[in-house]
Amino acid sequence: MLAHFINNGTAVIAAYYFQLKGKSPDEFDQVQGSSWPLILISIVATGLLLRRFYMYTSSNINHKNHGENE
Repeated sequence: MLAHFINNGTAVIAAYYFQLKGKSPDEFDQVQGSSWPLILISIVATGLLLRRFYMYTSSNINHKNHGENE
């Protein structure tokens, strides 16, 4: 629910910004050329966050399983 709120809030702010610049909201949906360095940084950051999440959850599961065996 929080992610939905943030997504919609960002869309409203972007539409307002485009309106201030005298642009149509339809221009907001047009795809522009992306910069490759930004794409690569995003992929690496996502991979690192997913790895950290995996390591965190697997260590918590291992600690819980060891606690139940004792």
